[in-house]
Amino acid sequence: MTIKIIGIGNRYRHDDGVGPALIDLLSNKPLANVEAVSCLCEPASLISALSGVKQAVMIDASQSTGTPGQIQKVEPDQLSPSSQAAASSHGFSLGQALSIAKALGKMPEHTIVLAVEGLDFGHGEGLSPPVRKALPELLDRVCREIRAMRSNDVNAGAIHDA
Repeated sequence: MTIKIIGIGNRYRHDDGVGPALIDLLSNKPLANVEAVSCLCEPASLISALSGVKQAVMIDASQSTGTPGQIQKVEPDQLSPSSQAAASSHGFSLGQALSIAKALGKMPEHTIVLAVEGLDFGHGEGLSPPVRKALPELLDRVCREIRAMRSNDVNAGAIHDA
């Protein structure tokens, strides 16, 4: 089963480009049965990226409430469609876009979000130093999530077949 990695963000808004930057790293490290794509956080492109997918890992930047570069694992239903709107540098917050995907029946069975706290969301290319420094750890976290999803697939298959 293919797992989709979705790097959300705009690489022309500094730290908002952390999702696409991770997808660039994954292009140098191809993984079996993993499809990696970048997309903006607008409902049509996100729903298209999620279409037909059973498992997904999304990477997105978040407004820093603590330490820039810190990575947090978030379940999609923890993202409020209304509370993120002011904190998003996208036209839609990730919570809003996922709410639309869920209403349309397009959400994968298992989805997690890895949110990286950003420092600079202004116009321009390149990640801030703390977010750039977090990329190796982020790549490691994505690989761990992929292994966990594959492990859950094997265990679910064994239970289902029993």
